[in-house]
Amino acid sequence: MIDEAHNLIDRARGMYSSQLSQSQFRQVARTAPKELSTTFRAVQRAWNQLIKCHLDSMPALIYKLCGFICLRCRLS
Repeated sequence: MIDEAHNLIDRARGMYSSQLSQSQFRQVARTAPKELSTTFRAVQRAWNQLIKCHLDSMPALIYKLCGFICLRCRLS
């Protein structure tokens, strides 16, 4: 038991975390009552916009990361 204590934090965090993929969301949206379709579409649009913003910011993040790595290499 003591040998597995190092896993305790990650396992506890995993018990209280959840994930939802877009395919799972779409599946639920297709089977949801018609009254909720507007809400599901709004959530899907917001989700897509979040992904787009994330992807748009990736080049800048990669550039910063490369600069940080180069700086660290020069300091070593």
